[in-house]
Amino acid sequence: DPSYGDNQICGTGGVAYISSGGNPTIQDGIVTRDVCFELSIYSCIDKTTIGVAACRDIHGDYFVYQLQPVPSCYSAYCAID
Repeated sequence: DPSYGDNQICGTGGVAYISSGGNPTIQDGIVTRDVCFELSIYSCIDKTTIGVAACRDIHGDYFVYQLQPVPSCYSAYCAID
């Protein structure tokens, strides 16, 4: 849950976050995850489902996301560490 007190995370007012399950392991294969879009004080104002896979190559481990269209023009996916 991206509760950072700033409603412009990643340059958007409606930031997406994985609301259940987190990122998978390589052994999990391709999984589905619920994603919520938070807008200012409204937690999970919109919801969708995405596909996620953990991968590994010679450069290391990474994730691949099969994203759905965002529910509104003020929403966006982004990655933060």
